Amino acid sequence: MSTLCLFLLSLGSFALLALCQFGHYRSAFGRAPSEQRAATLKYAGLLQLCIGAVAAIYLQGGYGIILYICLWIPAAFTVVMLLGKSARLLPTAAVAIVPALALLPFAV
Repeated sequence: MSTLCLFLLSLGSFALLALCQFGHYRSAFGRAPSEQRAATLKYAGLLQLCIGAVAAIYLQGGYGIILYICLWIPAAFTVVMLLGKSARLLPTAAVAIVPALALLPFAV
């Protein structure tokens, strides 16, 4: 259960980091992001990565950060596949933090 939470956190953060780029945002929403929105998406993605690192250490102990970084690979691959196949689904992946945070208390 904790691995699923960590995966959803990393998936959401990589989706946010992808949406902060002009081309990906335009293909997902049909318009260009403002500079303020792009910066907000970037900082939200980085903050979510940090929250995931803290959660990984809390849930898994010392090896949690290693597990979390290993989960970055499938999460980033999922975002790349979403960008290639259907970029309109990328905002859905960006809100993956919602079920992850809902499941977090049960992961302990």
